[in-house]
Amino acid sequence: MSQLPDDILRIIFSKLPVKSLLRLKCVSKSWFSIITSPSFVKLHLNTVLTKNSLSLFSWDYHLHLFSANFYSTRAVLEFTRDDYQPIRDTVFAGTFCGSVNGLICILNPVDYVVYLCNPSTRKAIKLPDPPTNVSIHSTFYTLYDYQFGFDHVNKDYKVVRLGMLIEAKRKQFGYKLSVYSLTSNSWYSLEKFNHYPTLYGRSCIVSGVFYWLSEHMGEQEVIGFDLGTENCRVIKFPPAAAAYESSPCIITNLDLFEDILSLTCHYDSGAVHMWLLKEDSSMQKTWSRFISLPSPINPRTALMIESVKPIAYSECHKKVMLYIDYTCVWYTLEQELVEPIMLRGLVNLWNIQPCIESLVSLDLDVTTNNLTSHEEEENM
Repeated sequence: MSQLPDDILRIIFSKLPVKSLLRLKCVSKSWFSIITSPSFVKLHLNTVLTKNSLSLFSWDYHLHLFSANFYSTRAVLEFTRDDYQPIRDTVFAGTFCGSVNGLICILNPVDYVVYLCNPSTRKAIKLPDPPTNVSIHSTFYTLYDYQFGFDHVNKDYKVVRLGMLIEAKRKQFGYKLSVYSLTSNSWYSLEKFNHYPTLYGRSCIVSGVFYWLSEHMGEQEVIGFDLGTENCRVIKFPPAAAAYESSPCIITNLDLFEDILSLTCHYDSGAVHMWLLKEDSSMQKTWSRFISLPSPINPRTALMIESVKPIAYSECHKKVMLYIDYTCVWYTLEQELVEPIMLRGLVNLWNIQPCIESLVSLDLDVTTNNLTSHEEEENM
């Protein structure tokens, strides 16, 4: 057995992938103690985040996970099927609700049951049922939006459920915001705000803030709800977004991209433009135009683009991987060119999501000791 000091072993182990660490846990009690300790889980996570080590996940109709290592600027991505199924009691593809620190959140769209899982450790938990809405008249129905993120203030993983009460004629009536806390393993409801969500477009959680689309006085805006302070703020659309094209913007989506909020506008002409919400020199959040896809043609199907989502930068930051209508492409920022990526090993491509490998635990009795964030680790 190695006589290396535990501090040296911790440094060596922190540079290893999760699969190797899971094997090393079985070598001895002392190694098991090192690898499963909350302090090492944090150290390993920080090392992974620093290396920008990224995996891409997808799933088939029966929710078998497929994963691929993210190799910068490669024209081919090899996906490998994992027999691990985080959800076994559904025959429908689950809805992805976010990923943070190696954990992913999946919603069963049939019964609205939510699952949290760590694909690297093959651990998953089923969340308790959220609070039910009050009984309503049959002419109304409820539309739910679930998002998963990390509360940096309280150091807690949270799932946010935005329930929208819709009239049969699709006239919005109201909404209810509920939050699940992994630390307490329970849901709680929040008071309503005067920022009604729209019925279209994706929402997301970025750096502990839940963003959704709203409309006020006929103009679209972005609402940010801080998971820690539970305060809302209004973010105006970039000035160019409403009038960038001669045709109107018909679809708007919000996405998480490299810990930054992205806004994508699809225009009636078929063009697609994307903005990023960044901090300027005075620490104010401002929109910066990021990507333009003037061609209305999907490079794979020769049809108009329906959905675009940014995935990740290349290592040199000169290219961006984009998910476009069930395929992936490289977008060269300087030349504004699109290069197709071949995806091998996938049966059906429902979606592609970036996720890091981590040892973060979902065991409720140790969860509070494993809660961490990138910002917290940088100060250790």
